[in-house]
Amino acid sequence: MFASLAIKSKIQLPSSSPILSSWNPSNTSFCNWVGVTCSLLHQRVSALNMSYMNIHGTISPHTGNLSFLRTLNLGSNSFRGPIPETIGKLRLRRLRKLNLRDNQLEGSMPSTINGQSLSSLEKLVLQYNNLVGTIPSSVVNISTLKVIALSYNGISRGIPNDMCRMLPKLETLYLLVNPLGGHIPTSLCLCRNLKELKLRENGLTGSIPTNIGCFSEIEYLRIPINQLTGTIPISLELPCSCFPKLSGIYFRPNQLNGRIPDFISNASMLTILELSNNSFSGPVPMTLGNLRKYSTNVIQSEDVAAIDLSNNAFQGNIPASIGDLASLESLDLSSNNLSGIRPKFLDKFHYLTYLNLSFNMLNGPVPVNRAFANFTHQSFMGNPDLCGNSKLKLPPWPNRTPSKSRKAMFCNCCCDTCGIIDNSVYQKEKKQKSTIL
Repeated sequence: MFASLAIKSKIQLPSSSPILSSWNPSNTSFCNWVGVTCSLLHQRVSALNMSYMNIHGTISPHTGNLSFLRTLNLGSNSFRGPIPETIGKLRLRRLRKLNLRDNQLEGSMPSTINGQSLSSLEKLVLQYNNLVGTIPSSVVNISTLKVIALSYNGISRGIPNDMCRMLPKLETLYLLVNPLGGHIPTSLCLCRNLKELKLRENGLTGSIPTNIGCFSEIEYLRIPINQLTGTIPISLELPCSCFPKLSGIYFRPNQLNGRIPDFISNASMLTILELSNNSFSGPVPMTLGNLRKYSTNVIQSEDVAAIDLSNNAFQGNIPASIGDLASLESLDLSSNNLSGIRPKFLDKFHYLTYLNLSFNMLNGPVPVNRAFANFTHQSFMGNPDLCGNSKLKLPPWPNRTPSKSRKAMFCNCCCDTCGIIDNSVYQKEKKQKSTIL
């Protein structure tokens, strides 16, 4: 009770707020106070949940005196100042969940948050604060941790090289939007149970570790907006690297190159493939069509929903196998070097809400039908040989008969017909229409 009252003394609330009016020892037992949960056996505070209460102030050092505490949730308030070192004292050895997210906490993470003091800690959630410094070695030595969420802070000086040597149970690692810098350590492979890895906007350099294919339990692999170079490692293509639970791949934008590895077609649960703004080249793999999944001949809800390969250097035709992904909702292949006739399989996509094929070298007709009713000319612009749909500001196919005196001829198939026209006339009209687009 005295520890709880000390916590209350550091809290600032609007005078009209009734939230902590129950925190009065003369009126009721502290076990009935708002946000307080007590253990049935000992009638001691086992959980303190004061999230989303619009609280200002600082976190009292007396929080560390709640020795039966299993859950401490002060998230989504406006607490300021440092994290008290007493939170990591031996008194809180029962603490399993520590959530201080979305506040205005400052300073570095105290070294008292370690495996010796917090020997039962499973979730450490400190994201959306103003924390600085490094990821302490004391934190990565808490072997019971399953979740580490430190995103949206000012943490720097790299990911510890021994990040996973003492974290065999780690399932979630969120470090995104921190100025970490440095490389992705190869020791991450030791987190065998890792399900979610998010390293967006961390200033990471170098290549993706060659042993990253070891994540057999991975569900979300997000490493976008860094400066990674090289190719996607061959370890991701080994027969054992089928990623049976992987549902999202996010590698954009980086400086990766080479081809899209074939392992992607083995990711049977994949729903989002995001590889835009890199330097991938070669053909778009025909194996992308293998991402279609069935259950008693009915397409499951886990079918791939979004593919974004834009702003790369892919060449060749758009593979017809993509047409097998009948549940596709978003397809972006813009700003590549794709060529050939506009795929007819686009006509049968009933769930497609976003399509971008702009700035390629596609040709052929774009029909006026329901499949294209929700798209604008921006989905097709920059393909001067597409035609046949005035609603999308695409030019009609010129209907001309070539002069017998002209021998320079041009043949192209569009609008289901093949026209032979004077090449000089065609080039002149093509230039005019390109200007309009």
